[in-house]
Amino acid sequence: MPKTSPGAKIRKAREARCLTRSEVAAYAGVSVNTMVRLENFDALPKVTTLHALSECLDFSIDELLAS
Repeated sequence: MPKTSPGAKIRKAREARCLTRSEVAAYAGVSVNTMVRLENFDALPKVTTLHALSECLDFSIDELLAS
């Protein structure tokens, strides 16, 4: 079974809630460019960003980091 990257999980959760990258970025206090990099797994989020994303997208940090 292939592993799902944290970035793919973020994208899937965002799209499931019909949110734009801009909306999630504003909630999380990051730039849209950072959201793109996170979703493409070109960057690792800070703990504070992870917390904001988990609140905005309604998932636990454990779910995000689990393979």
